Amino acid sequence: MINKKYIKKAIVSAIALGIVGYGAIVYTVHKEDVTLANKRLDALPLHNIDDLSAQAMRLLAEKGCADCHTLNSPLPFYAKVPGVKQTMQVDIDKANQSFELAPVEQAVEHHHAVSQVALAKLEFVLNNNSMPIPKYLAIHWPSAYLNSADRQLLLDWIKHQRQQYYPNPTAAPQFKNLAVQPIHTVFKTDPAKVALGLSLYNNIHLSANNKYACSSCHSIHTGGTDNLPTSLGINNLDDPMNAPTVYDSAFNMSQFWNGRAADLAAQAAGPIFNPVEMGSKNWGNIVAKLKQDPQLVKLFDASYKDGMNGANITNAIAEYEKTLITTNSRFDQYLEGNLSALTPEEIEGFKLFLKTGCQTCHVGQSMGGQSYEKMGVYSSFFGNLKGKHIEGDKGRYLVTHDKKQMHYFKVPNLRNIAVTGPYFSGGRAATLSEAVNAMAKYQCNTDFSPKETKAMVAYLKTLTGEYKGKTLTNPNCHDVNGQQVCSSAKDQVWKQVTGRKLPTETQA
Repeated sequence: MINKKYIKKAIVSAIALGIVGYGAIVYTVHKEDVTLANKRLDALPLHNIDDLSAQAMRLLAEKGCADCHTLNSPLPFYAKVPGVKQTMQVDIDKANQSFELAPVEQAVEHHHAVSQVALAKLEFVLNNNSMPIPKYLAIHWPSAYLNSADRQLLLDWIKHQRQQYYPNPTAAPQFKNLAVQPIHTVFKTDPAKVALGLSLYNNIHLSANNKYACSSCHSIHTGGTDNLPTSLGINNLDDPMNAPTVYDSAFNMSQFWNGRAADLAAQAAGPIFNPVEMGSKNWGNIVAKLKQDPQLVKLFDASYKDGMNGANITNAIAEYEKTLITTNSRFDQYLEGNLSALTPEEIEGFKLFLKTGCQTCHVGQSMGGQSYEKMGVYSSFFGNLKGKHIEGDKGRYLVTHDKKQMHYFKVPNLRNIAVTGPYFSGGRAATLSEAVNAMAKYQCNTDFSPKETKAMVAYLKTLTGEYKGKTLTNPNCHDVNGQQVCSSAKDQVWKQVTGRKLPTETQA
């Protein structure tokens, strides 16, 4: 018969050995962490920056955030253990997919603004205590643990960054430090160039067949888009992407879903020469057609010293698009202190928006357009598609040809989202409910209850703003079985275009 005392002794000994072994591992790892942290601290250029920023950068270096959130970060000695390096690399790749520390350090070093997205992401994990992750903390806790004072210091630095680089002058005091803001920016424009840009925005002679204008796919009367899953181009060809709204696009860091255009002027030229969209061959052909209009020639001569040319055409269109800013949504009114502007359900939706972390990507005044993010963070959105794949699904990869940026897209603005459907780069979500639930699943690793989805949709509808004093409406949006659906049939759009019956965009 086995001696029970012997078994008990063996168990206690095994536990003791385990504790000693764990302690030895933690001690050894801690020594390595300190060595790496000191190297990072020595390399940090913290001269001539404010004290709070210096403290924040030191703290991030000391706590080992760079171990996972820096590309090509040096691996510790124990990465040589078989299997460890591969496991670590998977975690590092996932970490950098979400947040990179190097651009933050570089911005601080050069006295530039840290991106609103980086600030929001850091703030979110500090508030919900989700970083460092438990798996990392289990071994690195002596050096990586953030106590309440550490977290507060970083939160104070985030607030300082926002006050310095992203002032929020119209928000009520309780909303001053939010990652989202009421629209308050007015872009400076030249009225004469704006009027010229408006004329060009509607001008069908920018297209090869003299049937398409910018407003064909981006009518300001239909949410700044065409309400098709993917747009219809010249000769009835299918464009590989959903048309983003032109409203509030001046806030974007770049243009197009994959960010291939640096600014509004570059974006304006894109569709004109795209063989699937407007199909023109060169500026010479376009200018020759436009010069047949003497009034247009006079407008160019009055606004530009070198008259009519390609650069001035796109510049004028960009000037007009900078005026397409939608202000005074009910959500703006709420942030500015009118707490009765939203219903209790809409406020619950806003709270859920913040709790889920939507504001970590949908930041700033336009609530988006400030970063590239992977569509399908927690599971494969495109792998689960039942319909056909399109070339545009490759996203940022089409621009950079970097496989790590496959399925990355510029985050869309949420302003006026209720009147700009269908949603996503391929227009695969017909309703806001579908879009909300997909984002919860693929981007936030959660499932909303029907009540939560309803509250989130109600909140998103409060983001519809005003253009020239009138709240945006869209005749293409209708209630279908209790869901608002914004859609237009391709044959109707084609008939409209070929019949040259474009909706007239006016200044009024």
